[in-house]
Amino acid sequence: MAALLAYPDVKSEWKNPVAMSFMPVVPIGFMKDGQVLNYFSMVTTVGTPQTVAAQELRIECMFQAERRPRSTMPR
Repeated sequence: MAALLAYPDVKSEWKNPVAMSFMPVVPIGFMKDGQVLNYFSMVTTVGTPQTVAAQELRIECMFQAERRPRSTMPR
C-alpha cells in the first residue's frame, strides 16, 4: 500500500483516510445532478451448491447507506 501511496499524484486525503466509526459498513458515493448518493453493497455466495453451475454464483446488491425520502433522490 505504501508503494501505491508514494506516487506523486496521489491526493493527500487518501494518504490518511478517516474512518466513520458510527457506520458498520463502508459506503461508496456516487455523484448525480450535484448530489452525493451513498450506498453499500452486500455480496451473497451460494454456500453448498447442488450443481456445478451454481458453484461460483455470487449476487451483489446495492442498498442506500442513508435514509432519504424517495422524492429527494435524483432520477
